[in-house]
Amino acid sequence: MEELRHKIVSCAHARFLNGGIKWLNLDCIASDCGISKKTLNQHFNRNQLIDAVIGNKIQTYHQFLFKTEKDQLDTVEGLTRVLRFTATLSSDFSDIFLRDLRKHYQKNWLMIDNFITGSLKEFFVANLTGGITSGIYRKGMDVVLLTEIYLNTVFMLIVRPPRQLNAAQGERSIREMNDNFLAGIMNIHTAK
Repeated sequence: MEELRHKIVSCAHARFLNGGIKWLNLDCIASDCGISKKTLNQHFNRNQLIDAVIGNKIQTYHQFLFKTEKDQLDTVEGLTRVLRFTATLSSDFSDIFLRDLRKHYQKNWLMIDNFITGSLKEFFVANLTGGITSGIYRKGMDVVLLTEIYLNTVFMLIVRPPRQLNAAQGERSIREMNDNFLAGIMNIHTAK
């Protein structure tokens, strides 16, 4: 039962990435899962399916941050892991998917926005503050402003990718930005 629900959520997520939520077709999702639409409806209606997809992703993201903090990595390793994570956001949420959420499913949009402006932002601020205190990162940085600029830039690359970029190129652009971000905050006296 739980395995089938997970399969349905995965199929719905794949459909959302390709066509956005606006074009959600329960018949196609049922077909993708190899089940009848009646069976699908026994587990999810349209809104429940959207809630499940977003809720599943947000839960996974929180678990990732919790594990990163629990692993007690050094400052740079922890930030590097989270920077790699931000690059994968572009493959989890396409621009059309996020636009549909923002326009038609405000509650679900707020779940993503709250994660980014809440938990993810808190991680960045704590990491940057700790790195400055330990002398690894440059002194005098406004960590809140730097975090907001970084997160807004990543989000902008996901929501409004330049037309010439496909998803893989967008992810590569975020990875390159991450490398430059990390190099830019490093204290030149401790950089390797």
